Amino acid sequence: MKNLFIQLQHFLNVIQASNNNVTTEYLEAKNNCLEEYNEKCKQLGKDKVIEEIKNSFAGDYSSQLFLLSVLIKELNDFDALLYLLDILCTEEISLDELKHYKTQVIAMLNNKVTTNLDKDIYFKQRQLNSKINKLWRDELGLELPYVPLKERNSNRIVIVTNQLLGVEHAPTRILLELISILQAVYNMQVYTVVAFDQNYDYGNCISPIFLNRIQQLDRFFELDCGSPSMVIGYQIVIDENNINEQRELVEAIYDYNPMFIWKLGSIENFADLFNGVFTLMSMNLTKQLVVSESDILLRYLKGDKKSTYEIERFIEEKKQNIIDFRIPYIPEDNGKEVAKYDSLPEGAFPIVIAGNRLQSELNNIAVDMLEAILEISDSIYFIFIGQVSLDQVTTNKKLISRSRCMGYSDNFYRAVGEGKLFLNLPRSGAAAGAICSIFQGIPVVTLPNCDVASAVGEEFECETLEDMVNQVKRYVTDSEFYQHKRNAALKKAEEEKQINLVDQVGKILSEAKQLIEKKEIV
Repeated sequence: MKNLFIQLQHFLNVIQASNNNVTTEYLEAKNNCLEEYNEKCKQLGKDKVIEEIKNSFAGDYSSQLFLLSVLIKELNDFDALLYLLDILCTEEISLDELKHYKTQVIAMLNNKVTTNLDKDIYFKQRQLNSKINKLWRDELGLELPYVPLKERNSNRIVIVTNQLLGVEHAPTRILLELISILQAVYNMQVYTVVAFDQNYDYGNCISPIFLNRIQQLDRFFELDCGSPSMVIGYQIVIDENNINEQRELVEAIYDYNPMFIWKLGSIENFADLFNGVFTLMSMNLTKQLVVSESDILLRYLKGDKKSTYEIERFIEEKKQNIIDFRIPYIPEDNGKEVAKYDSLPEGAFPIVIAGNRLQSELNNIAVDMLEAILEISDSIYFIFIGQVSLDQVTTNKKLISRSRCMGYSDNFYRAVGEGKLFLNLPRSGAAAGAICSIFQGIPVVTLPNCDVASAVGEEFECETLEDMVNQVKRYVTDSEFYQHKRNAALKKAEEEKQINLVDQVGKILSEAKQLIEKKEIV
């Protein structure tokens, strides 16, 4: 183990010296560390190796968390998440620090390649979520009684989320569509609460993720988003210095007396404060089932069948209910110009890679895959849509020279259409880009058990990264195969057009009300 600790310490020193950029020294230190780590896991078993790492910093949970975050984010050992979550669930850690690390865990899962511990990680996330909820309720001194259905205001609903950004932000776009339908079609009064946890760096996670907010929306806001109705609500920046503001907002929502509270996303815990008071419906914005103790879990993307079945049994034991529905996304060409980028040579085969977190998603596993793809044919070029600095994630000159970085484009639909193929990196998100592709007859290459796979179907799935490389090769070299997949993409797009979000929202409201009535009768 001594050599492993030496390699880890050297790797950390290199990371600090390189300012998190990829350099030749960084890659060498990383490979040496990874080789030593894998060798020790093979010799002793992963449980023993991680226990040794934890024991070396006994009583110092912050250092333990930091080293585990290195294993996960730098060495791509996503199974280590289970050990990290166990520390968060068992150690005495402050409420604000727990909420911060919960966000880091979700960010780590966004870049997850594969693990056989999906259900175990979900169970641990639920345990952590319960711990946060209890600590927060105790801090606020909340003892609110349950409000029976017949005493609630039947045309009011409160939606709680952690971010309200621009329409190019997929979760915000979904939020605004839901608000518009609830108001215009179902005559609901909708109040939106944006519960944004203040960003702090506790020094217990390597390269922590920090979220953004629109500061102009702080406190009361009215937002005209071009929909028939205004978005009215309150944005609170939650930190240890505004306990009274948090308590007053809880009391204001209680007095508002809504029929439902609808939680969007797994990051924020504010909505969970109302569990057992009003009916809480929680919905994730990725394929993973939302982490919440709420009465009703809304699911519009399913994960792999085995882990889904085991998690569903857990949900049933907790006496929670799942409502399945669909959110259609019908992309449009807004007529704006595509962002400019360096031209491609004649006969090029461009492959589009799009996302809002490309810099972090282009880890060594993803970069290795891209390098292997370039070896297939000199005609292959990558077009990156989103912010990325390739010289900070790779030293490979071929990858840099045969890539084009478009940045963000005012016309995302047409930008995606610049490619002949849409390649999904190992990650949970990016479904919007994949759907834009199939609507233009552009095939998709993706791993299973992610948002893209759920959105475009098994037709475009590959079991492994090696399979993805081989699939790209077939697209490049077999024109009949390409045409077959192009037709399959257009067929899937036609199926997407048949889904009506208005009807889906009505389904949620109807089934939720039936579940409440059944629960109150029992």
